[in-house]
Amino acid sequence: YHVWIVEGRVQEYPSQELAIAAAEVAFPDHKGPMIYSKIKQKFKTTRYSYPSYIEKMEGGTKERVRIEAKDLGRPYVFYKADFVSFDDEDNLDIGDENRMLASTLEPIDSTPIPNVNNSKDEPLPF
Repeated sequence: YHVWIVEGRVQEYPSQELAIAAAEVAFPDHKGPMIYSKIKQKFKTTRYSYPSYIEKMEGGTKERVRIEAKDLGRPYVFYKADFVSFDDEDNLDIGDENRMLASTLEPIDSTPIPNVNNSKDEPLPF
């Protein structure tokens, strides 16, 4: 998606019309097509978007409105502790391949990741 910025200002505007109005205030001596040289379109990457519904009160009645939720980060973060209890974790068979993949990541919590030391000369354990 994109936003509009006015030269010399930090604020971002969601539409070209709002950016033009802000540029006319900031540069009163520029008129007509000259004002377009003072605004720029800035593109932003959206990493995720999904439809969502909110209930909005309008005129004393609830109305269900569809919105598009979007942001630059991850929409969901899954932690192992939310799904696997500490007692069950000892009984899990991770496997050599997954253990090696996990050793390349930094741990999020204080639970140590089992280390698999493989040099380039040794074959993989799976």
